[in-house]
Amino acid sequence: MASTVENDEKPGPGSGGSTDDCKTQINEPEELSDTGSLDDISQQIQQDLAPLTAPHDPAFPGEIPSIVQYEDIDLEELSAVAKLDHIKQAMEFIHTLENASLDDRFSKLCPEALQCLRDPLICPADIISPDLCLGLDLFLSTINSSQQIYTDTQRAILQCHPDDNIPTYHQIKSRIMEIMGVESIQHDMCIKSCLAYTGPFTELSACPECDEPRYDLITKKTRQTFHTMLLGPQLQALWRNRESAEQMLYR
Repeated sequence: MASTVENDEKPGPGSGGSTDDCKTQINEPEELSDTGSLDDISQQIQQDLAPLTAPHDPAFPGEIPSIVQYEDIDLEELSAVAKLDHIKQAMEFIHTLENASLDDRFSKLCPEALQCLRDPLICPADIISPDLCLGLDLFLSTINSSQQIYTDTQRAILQCHPDDNIPTYHQIKSRIMEIMGVESIQHDMCIKSCLAYTGPFTELSACPECDEPRYDLITKKTRQTFHTMLLGPQLQALWRNRESAEQMLYR
């Protein structure tokens, strides 16, 4: 849009100009629309979903609903019309999450961990064994070191005190899991960290991203794994201790 501003001053003698020459034209910037705004994105999503939602809504025959609610979206139908592989995979993950439970094959929780999660302990852990206390102290002091450091230290102590019964590394880890109720869940993953073999990828023998094999061709063992510590058992363990429960604002 352009606007014109007139100058009230008259031209001086000898200027050779007229009053029309004193008019200055100022170009005002036009309003620019934000094509990436939330409203535009929302409108585009509604238009994309219109073929799936509008025919099922008698109030909007052939029209786009003003608001598309999640419950109005048929995920099964949306999965059927998906063409791109990554969209199909995303829909499979959504379907898996919607039907997830503690008893499904993806949880990988042992029966003891499931029982502890459903019926957690409420009393503080009572550790009275001096050997177990020494093993716990040794484990915590070497937690950022290698497993061999714990094993070498445990053996050195037993050489001086052969009558002691200090737990081995695997024994102390097992006792910690029993005391805390926190279990590590292991999943296979791509050797290049492209993805984890869970959900729709559970039965795959090679990575769909880089084609690297899941298992070692000679040993037939998984080439790489990762561990997950579930949040639920961690919160239950913190609640059992008075100080940590108060820090979490439990009274």
